Amino acid sequence: MWQKPGNSSENSGRITVKHQSGINSPILDCLYRRNLLMQLFINIVSTFVLLLGMLWALLPGGFGLNNFNTSHAPPLTYLAMGTWGILILTHLFVLYKIWSGQENVYWWILLPLLMHIIFFTIFGRDVSTG
Repeated sequence: MWQKPGNSSENSGRITVKHQSGINSPILDCLYRRNLLMQLFINIVSTFVLLLGMLWALLPGGFGLNNFNTSHAPPLTYLAMGTWGILILTHLFVLYKIWSGQENVYWWILLPLLMHIIFFTIFGRDVSTG
């Protein structure tokens, strides 16, 4: 069982970990801190990857969307713009899910990847600026 430090002078400012039997354990203390650091590292790396994916969706995806819109009829352009908007919002949603503190949300990272594949296969083929 994980417990926050009390107001006692011996534990001020430290996180103490007590086993279910009530015994303090420095090994559990170390593992808890290591787990927190690893969780933070994974969140930071996931955020970096998602921000790069969002940048890729904004720049080349925007050029591909513009080229698609100039060569197709309005109903298809609305579908392309909607898909592009969902692609951008998916990145923000996954960032929220990762940093909200819920357990086992890293499979959500596959959702923007799938959206990238769908968008760039159907709508964003021509990403040239010319």
